[in-house]
Amino acid sequence: MSFVAAAELFDREQMEALLNEGADINEQNELGDTAMHICLAREDFVEFLLSKKASLNVQNNMGSTCLHKAAAMNNGRLIQTLLKNKADANIQNKLNFYPEAYANYQKTFNTLIGSHKKEVTVPLHQKSGLVIGRKGSTLQKIRVESGAFIEIPKNAPEACAVITGRPECVAAAKEKITAIIYPKKNQQRMDDMPLQGTMVKCPINKQYHGRIIGKRGATLKQIQSEFNVKVMLPKQNDSSNVVEVYGEIDNIEKAVRRIHELAKNQNYGGNNSGDNQPRRNRTPNSSRPIPQKTSNTLPINHR
Repeated sequence: MSFVAAAELFDREQMEALLNEGADINEQNELGDTAMHICLAREDFVEFLLSKKASLNVQNNMGSTCLHKAAAMNNGRLIQTLLKNKADANIQNKLNFYPEAYANYQKTFNTLIGSHKKEVTVPLHQKSGLVIGRKGSTLQKIRVESGAFIEIPKNAPEACAVITGRPECVAAAKEKITAIIYPKKNQQRMDDMPLQGTMVKCPINKQYHGRIIGKRGATLKQIQSEFNVKVMLPKQNDSSNVVEVYGEIDNIEKAVRRIHELAKNQNYGGNNSGDNQPRRNRTPNSSRPIPQKTSNTLPINHR
């Protein structure tokens, strides 16, 4: 019988006999567990193995040490014993988790993290429900993925999340929470999109340019994002009223249609003076976009 097999049977006499015959106390089974991994739930066996100089830092097939398992057991006394006997709390398993990531209680968490502790507070801006999730599922998911301990105090003056952990874990948790509070679309920022493909010039009376831009540029960003185009409007001190739309021709047509709708189909070919002449009196085709091919990448023309 192997030493680790005797440990699985909690057969102390057999374990002692095998050690006397020269067995390896740190022998691992098919899962990579040592006798110490297996016997952590038995304090008497832990003391026995420690007295025989068993290593506490052997990693199993998942990269977990005895401290990872003790943390998952939330056994504070056992954790203190292991740390006292030089168990290394700075070993990550194959999931890149430190032992404290498995602790459910902050006291146990703080014991494991020791001097590496960092704490930050993140305002939730009345979105604590989104961060917590149904029955705490979102918060638990963030905690598991980041390895940080996250608490949302009930009696705080303003809703906030208190994140505790190693600096890199705290940063990861903060990033995930911030992404929930300020969601971003997973696509290239249209403001940084190069001017390429086909370009269409669309004369729109300047009095309607504000509608195209929207509050803080929200409408313009929506058009660019929805139709995957780049829209360039003349500056306020520019006499031109031409709106330029860059992109694939099918996308441009949809974007131009939306722009015309925003301008309420009025005065596409007008000027800055706000000419409101009826459509039938305008110059023929004055409102029709004029397609123009551009080079693959055009420099932005700063007017």
